[in-house]
Amino acid sequence: MRLLVLVIVLSGLAGCATIPDSIGNAPVESPSPAAVVQDAQRWQGQRVRWGGRIVDVQNVADGTWVAVLSEPLDATARPVDGEGGHRFLAWFKGFQDPEVYKSGRDLTVVGRLDGVRQRKVGAYDYSYPVVRVDGSQLWQPRTRRYPDDLPPWYHDPWYYDPFYHPWYGPWYYPYGRYW
Repeated sequence: MRLLVLVIVLSGLAGCATIPDSIGNAPVESPSPAAVVQDAQRWQGQRVRWGGRIVDVQNVADGTWVAVLSEPLDATARPVDGEGGHRFLAWFKGFQDPEVYKSGRDLTVVGRLDGVRQRKVGAYDYSYPVVRVDGSQLWQPRTRRYPDDLPPWYHDPWYYDPFYHPWYGPWYYPYGRYW
């Protein structure tokens, strides 16, 4: 009986969401990028875990600036698609390939806050909080469940195709379904 309970508990824990090791060493609560812009001195040097969608990558002589549109993080610390928040800059030491860190990919970073930097977004002067990156996770692109070109009724889970018969296979329609 004890063994059965142990197996059930361990299998239940195996299904729990885990945070990747590269971004696991961060505080549970982090201030928002907008809050850091409002009072940069208060948050200077604090460790944060932020994530979002990559907007721009700029390589310079000693590192890489990655501009990210912040989004809330889920239980695995992956950015959740939704309303974007404030932008922030992630500073990586060394070269980060812009073809790998493409615009639109999800990125989560862990690091220390290092003030606010002014950059242009179009003609607008924008204040970016800066994170000196200690660890990062570049997430695989999300897969779409349905293609966009399918008709609306295809997405309805209660739709029933009147011509579908599970016992009729390809052998039943040797010349195609409708000939």
